[in-house]
Amino acid sequence: MIRSLYKAQEPFMLAPDGHGYMGVVMYDDVTDTVQCHICGKWFKDNGIHSVKKHKLLSSDYKMRFGLNLGTSLCGKEVSKRKSEFLIAHKEITNKTFHLT
Repeated sequence: MIRSLYKAQEPFMLAPDGHGYMGVVMYDDVTDTVQCHICGKWFKDNGIHSVKKHKLLSSDYKMRFGLNLGTSLCGKEVSKRKSEFLIAHKEITNKTFHLT
């Protein structure tokens, strides 16, 4: 079923010159993919896709389509793997980002 990945309230405003809706990440829970607002294709990790294919950083993509900067651009499985990696490598990431 295709739905919004995060809570979003209608009415949705169509993305100008693109696909999907402003401020909404469309999610297909059968394939665990999210839709690219630019080309309309579905990806496990749209953040990587937007940089490689559209030369658009995730932060710029989010601003262009009215998404919060903290919004994930990937399906649930990829998000889970990224989270597990960061937890497992917390010491390394803390040093990398100068966190204490």
